[in-house]
Amino acid sequence: MTDHFKYQVVGETQDDAAGEAFDKVARLLGLGYPGGPIISQKAHEHEIKSNFKKYILPRPMLHSKNFDFSFSGLKTAVLYTVKNYRKANNLNENDKLPEDFVRELAYEFQEAATDVLTHKTIQAAIKHNPKNIFLAGGVSANSNLREKLGQAIEKNIPQINYRLQPITYSTDNAAMIAVAASYRWEEMNSSQKEELLNTWKTLQTSAQLNL
Repeated sequence: MTDHFKYQVVGETQDDAAGEAFDKVARLLGLGYPGGPIISQKAHEHEIKSNFKKYILPRPMLHSKNFDFSFSGLKTAVLYTVKNYRKANNLNENDKLPEDFVRELAYEFQEAATDVLTHKTIQAAIKHNPKNIFLAGGVSANSNLREKLGQAIEKNIPQINYRLQPITYSTDNAAMIAVAASYRWEEMNSSQKEELLNTWKTLQTSAQLNL
């Protein structure tokens, strides 16, 4: 990004977004919604209580030759790990999962997701050599990602500034969309603004809209 509305997309999700994956995994573990904060909490509890690691989850597209992400396979790996655990321990679909199992799987999922995000970001930065790396979005509230990315930048590309979005603003994406809309509004001339104030009345929604 060189300025507002002047940017190049170098990598994006191929399926589930990171935040969506956190939400889905939290649901699989019976942790409720939103998934990000509770996954982070359970992962932290595992770090405090145990160094034992029984479950290892995949790091999808970690070594692919692009900067894209994919989290659907990681989510599916959690799904089958939970199903296999229930079967091995004679637990029904609605039976509550043991706390130690939930904590460890939350920890391993968070490690897998943040490993991929960190690695891809570092590789993209090495290729494109930006002045700054700015961590934003809802998942930027994850303390593991904030710390892991910071350490990776310091180790591999210390010449690049690492800028963190305050956790206060790492909220629902609607707030970020509203800010982007505000900047776009300021760029418009009077006739464009007048037109925009009326076109919403006939707007046709489309799930396949190219943004």
